[in-house]
Amino acid sequence: MKAIWKYTLPIADWQQLEMPKGSKILSVVAQYNLPVVYALVDTEESMMERRLVWIRGTGHCVDGLNTEDWIATLVTMGGQLVWHVFIELQP
Repeated sequence: MKAIWKYTLPIADWQQLEMPKGSKILSVVAQYNLPVVYALVDTEESMMERRLVWIRGTGHCVDGLNTEDWIATLVTMGGQLVWHVFIELQP
């Protein structure tokens, strides 16, 4: 069965996100001032895969990141903070 799952993330320079193999990230939005990833997953898939997630504020260094992995820009704290999210499938 396919379903849309929600993953709430802390704001951190980098982290790992585990999801069922073959999951498709649909969007990343801000909810209650935290990044939330919505992904289409196969709920019957038992194999998991890791995604590397980087979150950088506007003006912060992105050296070493593959900017092609950018997926979203989020606004939090009523527009005071702007974050840029990069997600890469870990080999």
